[in-house]
Amino acid sequence: AIPALAACTTEEPEQPPIYELSAAAIVRALYPGINAPPVAACIVENASAEEIDALATTNSESNSERFDIVELVLAREETQACVADKNVTFPEVV
Repeated sequence: AIPALAACTTEEPEQPPIYELSAAAIVRALYPGINAPPVAACIVENASAEEIDALATTNSESNSERFDIVELVLAREETQACVADKNVTFPEVV
């Protein structure tokens, strides 16, 4: 019983919410090589409740909508400032 108890005490790192993981995946798809998690955090911070709900939706029909939302939120001045504060640079588009 003691090994089982010891296993229960190990703390799992907290996972980001699904909408943040979704935003990070889209950022990686749009900008390969980018440090996506801080960019995703900025997107979530500057997205509306409706946009966050859409990012959390995982059915394939909403995929293009999620890409549109990420691009829309990323274009906002506040999001750009947040990304700059996190010292994330976007890879050069060839």
